[in-house]
Amino acid sequence: MILQAEATRRLRAVLFVDMVDSVRIMGLDEAGTVARWRELMAAVAAVDLPKFGGRRVKLQGDGMLAEFESTVAAVECALAVQARTIRSEAAVDAQRRIRLRMGAHVADVFDDEFDIYGDGVNLA
Repeated sequence: MILQAEATRRLRAVLFVDMVDSVRIMGLDEAGTVARWRELMAAVAAVDLPKFGGRRVKLQGDGMLAEFESTVAAVECALAVQARTIRSEAAVDAQRRIRLRMGAHVADVFDDEFDIYGDGVNLA
């Protein structure tokens, strides 16, 4: 395990994506929401992250953590993910639509095989 004192820090743009009101939406249609979320995150991982040079660090429930070498790329990717979500959810009843909120922060981070760490990750 890497300890903070031994870790090599590097400057990264950290992006956190979270599903808005997930508990309520899951209560309305758990199976459908999970299926749409998984499909959305698969498309983000296959298309949007590579296009903008991002790396998915992890998925956790209704959230995703990603890192980028470029701040501009992180913001452009976030906008692309929002546009993808709006398109993919357009035919879904408004009360059941997946909506996203995102936070980004630029900071020194360090990582291991499981995660990235640092104050900037928490701020994102």
